[in-house]
Amino acid sequence: MKRSLIALALGYGIACGGSAGPAGPAGPAGPAGPAGTAGLTVASTRACTASGNTNFGPTLGFVYQVITYTDGEKQVNCAVIDANRGFAETLFLKTGAAGLPASACVVGYDVEGDATGGAFTFRNDAVGGVTDRVIYTDAASAKNNTSVAFASCQ
Repeated sequence: MKRSLIALALGYGIACGGSAGPAGPAGPAGPAGPAGTAGLTVASTRACTASGNTNFGPTLGFVYQVITYTDGEKQVNCAVIDANRGFAETLFLKTGAAGLPASACVVGYDVEGDATGGAFTFRNDAVGGVTDRVIYTDAASAKNNTSVAFASCQ
């Protein structure tokens, strides 16, 4: 009977699994994955500034930047700055977007404070021999369609 209890105890210990041994070594590294597609890179940048402009009443500064990527898409940044504050817009123009050829960017800013409002449109599409320019639009204003060319762009 003593032998059968020992055999039963041994069998029970083996059947329950006992304690785990130490972890084995790490396996070999797997094969390299497929190459990813190349990301976009900047193909060109153009930045224009004009400060101290008094054509519109208050003294204004203008900033216009066009970043063109290798796939032809663009990021356009524009700003109107007066003595107290600045107003800015940033656009991402995908291929086929209406504003892409002109790199158009619009900042709402009413120089006269009238009820019709006003806006500055920044463009670089060489209309009338002027490439980089900002145009003020306000149908009720005598300054409607006044254009300022950027003298300095890099």
